[in-house]
Amino acid sequence: MDVIASVRDYVHKMVSEVVGLKALLVDKETSGMVGMVYSRSAILRKEVFLMDLLSKPDREKMQHLKCVVFVRPTTENITTLCTELRSPKYGEYHVFFSNIVSRDFLHSMALADEEERVKQVQEFYGDFYAINKDLFTLNIDSCAPLMRGQWDQKLFDRMTSGILAVLLAMKRRPVMRYQAKSTLCERLANNLKDCIKQESALFDFRARDNCLLLLLDRREDPVTPILTQWTYQAMIHELFGITNNRVVINASKKKAGPSSDGEASDNEVVLSGEQDLFFEKNMFSNWGDLCLRLKQFVDEFKAKSDQTSNIQSIEEMKNFMRDYPKFREMSGNVSKHVNLVGEMSERINERDLLNVSVLEQEMACYDEHSKHYEKLVVLLQNPKTKGMDCLRLVLLYALRYEGNKANALPELKKMLQAKGVPPEKVLLVDTIIKYGGTKERQSALFQREGITRVMTNIARGFKDVNNVYTQHEPPMKNILEKITSSSSIIPKNRSTDQFPFVSEFAPPHGGSQWKPKEVIIFVVGGATYEEALFVNAFNEPPSSNTGANATKDVPKGKEKESNPNQIRYILGSNCMLNSETFLREVEDIYRAA
Repeated sequence: MDVIASVRDYVHKMVSEVVGLKALLVDKETSGMVGMVYSRSAILRKEVFLMDLLSKPDREKMQHLKCVVFVRPTTENITTLCTELRSPKYGEYHVFFSNIVSRDFLHSMALADEEERVKQVQEFYGDFYAINKDLFTLNIDSCAPLMRGQWDQKLFDRMTSGILAVLLAMKRRPVMRYQAKSTLCERLANNLKDCIKQESALFDFRARDNCLLLLLDRREDPVTPILTQWTYQAMIHELFGITNNRVVINASKKKAGPSSDGEASDNEVVLSGEQDLFFEKNMFSNWGDLCLRLKQFVDEFKAKSDQTSNIQSIEEMKNFMRDYPKFREMSGNVSKHVNLVGEMSERINERDLLNVSVLEQEMACYDEHSKHYEKLVVLLQNPKTKGMDCLRLVLLYALRYEGNKANALPELKKMLQAKGVPPEKVLLVDTIIKYGGTKERQSALFQREGITRVMTNIARGFKDVNNVYTQHEPPMKNILEKITSSSSIIPKNRSTDQFPFVSEFAPPHGGSQWKPKEVIIFVVGGATYEEALFVNAFNEPPSSNTGANATKDVPKGKEKESNPNQIRYILGSNCMLNSETFLREVEDIYRAA
């Protein structure tokens, strides 16, 4: 299972099978879906003369061109497409929808196509954003209306159709389970069941009863999105935000150069593992390893650059011209990553994130109230610590010591106000408990560990500094381990089923002997790149190569996460969270109407 390959294959088939010069018309969403798996330069090499939005009103007529249309099957797109067909600008149209299209929509198209320009209509199920091979999102920024009970059917249908598209792209009719305490997960699971039954012909694949779709609720783990991240891809999203593989760096500071194909603006960089070998191999590297490998990458580029400056023969000149495109691409990637890592380093120092992260990790992993409170007060009083980082620390404290009678939340909230944190943000200290406190979760979020374990890990940290900043392991890791080890994801000491099967989509005999070979995990409310890191660690074997473009490693400290049963995992969600977007979502859910 590879979500990038699935979407890329759909795009390749669309633009390759329609022979000759052509235009590619997309909508605002499919434009991003295509752009994440195919660069514009690669599209142009498929005889695509232009790529434009279907909704753009002033496109000129080009009757000599064929037109490939790839859009989502929405009412707005169908209306726009019908308008296009009534006054066609191209010689013929090949229409591809990114998801299941209704008969009513097809009927409307047929009526509009009076000149019979439409040569084919197909469904290509690429209705999701493929980030990594095992990670996808639907780019639904907020589920707040669904989570606060103000039902939004359009939002709910979009989430359903996105998951259905993944299943159809993978050609899977899965066994389904969901988080029992989440009403939203249960409702989504039942809606998926109804849709699959309604479209039974589309899901009539050869016997594939070894795939599991597991629906989880973000409220079960409110800690992971709050933490500072220390692996490359996760750090970039936390510090800058990643949208459709693009990162915008503050233009008032250093400007990163354009990507190798010239698609990004001066302060925007493109980060795609499909187009950038260094990023592909190091997206899961921790900060220390990343800096080391970047130095090796720069040294490699410098050595090649020195070779090109010493051309003395015709043969060397020919070799240089042959290798120049790769050299130019390498130059762009070196510039991009040096500038990006330099900007990240500045922000880490400005916000004193190393010290902040140490306390975050301690509170996330160990129960030492008095010591944590003392350290928290010191950081709150430190002028270098930013207000929002102080807020994240207090939120972690509130979740960790929710049931501790000695917790000092009133005093800490006053200190946040004195720090200049806006009053509506201070309210999040109470709101986070409503969102993901003990009463809202069905399993324990923290392990109680005392000073002995703390000192053991601190001592170990001197040998491997990586452990100090990446001690936290999300609850999802426990689920992955249980599935991988062929044990139940339901604790044996629980009489109630925490992850019930969906009726009619359950394995035989109640699933007691059933073992999945493929697992698609969908997190309602947003997933994190830390969780994606663990999913990748279970999918990818460890590597001993340590060069600048080394094969991706299983992250340090995670080597024990072997996968002897060769289960393949995919992680998906409505959106990818960082601490800022997560807290905004929590705030929106409980904002007074």
